[in-house]
Amino acid sequence: SEVLAPPAISGGVVGVRMADRRAGAFQASDGTELWSAEQQVPKLSLRGTAKPVIVGDIALCGFDNGRVMALSLKDGSTLWDVVVAPPSGKSEVDRLNDVESTVKVVDGDVYAVTFQGKAAPVSRETGQVIWTRDVSSYSGLAADNESVYVTSSTGALVKIGRRNGIEAWKQEVLEHRRLSPPAVVGSLVAVADLDGYVHFFDAASGELAGRIHALGERETATPLVVDDLLIMMDDDGRIVALRA
Repeated sequence: SEVLAPPAISGGVVGVRMADRRAGAFQASDGTELWSAEQQVPKLSLRGTAKPVIVGDIALCGFDNGRVMALSLKDGSTLWDVVVAPPSGKSEVDRLNDVESTVKVVDGDVYAVTFQGKAAPVSRETGQVIWTRDVSSYSGLAADNESVYVTSSTGALVKIGRRNGIEAWKQEVLEHRRLSPPAVVGSLVAVADLDGYVHFFDAASGELAGRIHALGERETATPLVVDDLLIMMDDDGRIVALRA
């Protein structure tokens, strides 16, 4: 199989999401396989997989069938398995509903978004879906204390309330510009577009606050935020650090 996403590492265990519908764990010291878990996936899916996330003794992972699983890091047993968005439509293309991006864990809730589907928080303890919001994304989402920010597959940046799932604003000024995963930097939300421009939006209002041509190409890697420093890497390997 292929491994298309970075591994997750915690407590001497390496968690990996494989492209052939499996998630697995290996001993960090010698590579011994500890366990693997499988999902039934559709015949057609997007090119890519979501990076697994390890929180405490739980491994979390999204799959190409619109599901998110919580697995015991110790033995791979299923703690819960929920559908974020069921497939819909008559053709295989219409039924694409991959969880293509890494889930985010904030205050005990697991936030996920699917392509041609929904965004939803899931309780980390019980696996209960708290709310859903119709939105399609292959790049992903970010969150702060109050809100979730999603870059949609059409190029919109959407702000959704974390507690109620209500859309606060939707910014479509970058429509069809193949946006990167978003990043929250203080009071701003940053995204990069297909030409390497990094755009900063006011998190409260959604208004464009500024932009800089900092990258050479499109960015598909998840941005890294350290304090007020935003680190991005484009698909040609150019790395930049920007201060908000």
